[in-house]
Amino acid sequence: DARADLFESISGVRGVVLLSGDIHHSEFRLLPDPGIGYDVPELTSSPMAYSLPSACAAVPDAETVSCYDGSYSFVRLDIDTLATDPTIVAEIRNVDGNSVAQWSFTDEDLRP
Repeated sequence: DARADLFESISGVRGVVLLSGDIHHSEFRLLPDPGIGYDVPELTSSPMAYSLPSACAAVPDAETVSCYDGSYSFVRLDIDTLATDPTIVAEIRNVDGNSVAQWSFTDEDLRP
């Protein structure tokens, strides 16, 4: 009920991107329109302090864009608000800081 209330309260708002964590792996997901007028990206940055092997294999679904559970990881965001079509580039980086997955989307993608 709380999730439905949240999305109802932001229905029609553009630019929504969900940031989450604490699931023992890093992932990018595209949630089918939860009632706000467009599909919503969810960026999960986890784990900085704990890694659970094979967590990605346990949760495969059509919403998952990228998933990484090879070691400790984090998500880095590069947000360009000055571009003609403002852009977010998200990267999952491993413990060494190397990019293991990248996903980008624009303001145009985040509109009802």
